[in-house]
Amino acid sequence: MVLFVIFVVVDTKNSSSKALSSNSGSPTTSGANNTTSLDAAGTNSATQSDSNSFLEVTEAEQVIVVHFHGTNQCWSCVQLGELALATLEERFATQLEEEKVVFLEINGELPENREIVQLYQARGSSLFLNAIKDGENHIREEVKIWQLISQEEKFKDYLEKEISTVL
Repeated sequence: MVLFVIFVVVDTKNSSSKALSSNSGSPTTSGANNTTSLDAAGTNSATQSDSNSFLEVTEAEQVIVVHFHGTNQCWSCVQLGELALATLEERFATQLEEEKVVFLEINGELPENREIVQLYQARGSSLFLNAIKDGENHIREEVKIWQLISQEEKFKDYLEKEISTVL
């Protein structure tokens, strides 16, 4: 088992954050037969909302599914990313192609990913959903997903329901 710790420094002078956009920079997203570059800091002027607001979103403009992990991953961490991507490719193929749903794999240990780690306040291996609506991030960490890691269909059903709720 590999354990990694990320220390996050939050800039309290700049309390707004930006939504991810699929039009520039690095890291990469995977979709059905395509790869899109994304800028971790974003390219539009979206602001951050509290995590409870995720539940209130309907008809999001975009849903970003982010899998944070370390350089060395255990079986569960690898499985989390693989199942999340498989769910999106199987159940949201059209939305992936249209970039209404985006998948990101982010190595939280790499210095170039510092901004996105801070934006999501990610700690260790984790899965986040970000429903972007009216230029605002509505970010929620999916904690329950870990209970379903060895139950593929239940994992996929749960993730599909959570994403569909905000689309």
